[in-house]
Amino acid sequence: ITFFEINPTVVTYARRYFTYLRDAKATVKVILGDARIQMERQLKESYRGHYDVIVIDAFSGDSIPMHLLTMEALDLYGKLLKPGGVLAFHTSNMHLDIHFLVHNMATRLNLPAYLLESKSDLPREIYGSTWVMVTTNRELPRIPNVAQLIKKWPASHHKTIWTDNYGSILQLLK
Repeated sequence: ITFFEINPTVVTYARRYFTYLRDAKATVKVILGDARIQMERQLKESYRGHYDVIVIDAFSGDSIPMHLLTMEALDLYGKLLKPGGVLAFHTSNMHLDIHFLVHNMATRLNLPAYLLESKSDLPREIYGSTWVMVTTNRELPRIPNVAQLIKKWPASHHKTIWTDNYGSILQLLK
């Protein structure tokens, strides 16, 4: 498992106050720095087709890193994935409809995109979330635990696609 983290304090706290990294049965690697820049370096270092799953989870705050949601970024992620791999975007956000942006970009690239939503159970302190899974793996959406979370894409007026040269959050405001 490789984590990309831009904030060194997050890594310090993760190691000091939590046991996930230390107790993982997998080999865990933490790479400090901007994820996209670090992934571009990996691509140059022959990491093409290296990952089974890439999870992009950086969009729940008020200020989202737009450069992780462009056509060029999606192309980079695809080059780092093994055939049949999965791009999983955590798109929960109180202010922006990020899931439509990911859907539009996947559609432009003729890639299947699945909307997954889990429900909140606030008495148990479980919060719902929204994810978009982009994959050419036809079996994955048929797995019962995954299939029960897949929702039909709602109708949208959003046709937004971001590139490294253009991106506007105004079109994604809820």
